[in-house]
Amino acid sequence: MKTLNIQNIIVPIDFSKMSVQAIQIAKQLARRFSASIHLAHVRQSNYTADFVAPAFMTYEQEGEQTALEELKKVASECGVSPAACDVLSGAPAFDEICRLGQTIPADLVVMPTHGRTGLKHVFLGSTAERIVQHSSCPVLVRRGNALEANNGARFRMKTILAPVDIFIDICSFAKDHDLDLIITSTHGFTGFTHVLIGRIAEQVVRHAPCSVLVVPSDPQSSEPGAISRRQGEQTG
Repeated sequence: MKTLNIQNIIVPIDFSKMSVQAIQIAKQLARRFSASIHLAHVRQSNYTADFVAPAFMTYEQEGEQTALEELKKVASECGVSPAACDVLSGAPAFDEICRLGQTIPADLVVMPTHGRTGLKHVFLGSTAERIVQHSSCPVLVRRGNALEANNGARFRMKTILAPVDIFIDICSFAKDHDLDLIITSTHGFTGFTHVLIGRIAEQVVRHAPCSVLVVPSDPQSSEPGAISRRQGEQTG
């Protein structure tokens, strides 16, 4: 069995309270593995590739600088090196995070999920689920009782579920047994196969009452250009 080796952890930050709390989990894991923490914020670009007016580009650059300063402030307040902060520009956000993960390269992404369902999920989507789908490294999605009431200072993992097969009542089982973590994998299916399989890992992330660790099982997912290739398969 391959020994777990975590050297670089990415924490996507949208400046919400939930995303900042995820830094505390990353810090505990970083201490355990002597790993480095990288904070990343994605700014949505509001212009097309053909629109490059100098005044507008200057405005965008100032916005990036402001976001970077705010991100460094969060890093300092949370005890993370401000030097390990990245402000990314582009859309969609999940693609930028996954590309950064390949560039560093990252061994783990730690992030929360807002748990959107219904119409909110349809219109707003879920960055966490899409990162789970496309990331070349494991993704720890913080949710539920992962953080104890002590100011979110401790990441509690006392009861863990690691299903050896997919069964449709994973989330109900987790709720009934008060689990702290579900560990599952994504097979990296794309196109029609991905749709027919039902996006099990993403569904678990969306509905689970506890935190979820998703480990990619597709060896090709770590190859350069894998994200773009998968997107082409899905839209082709």
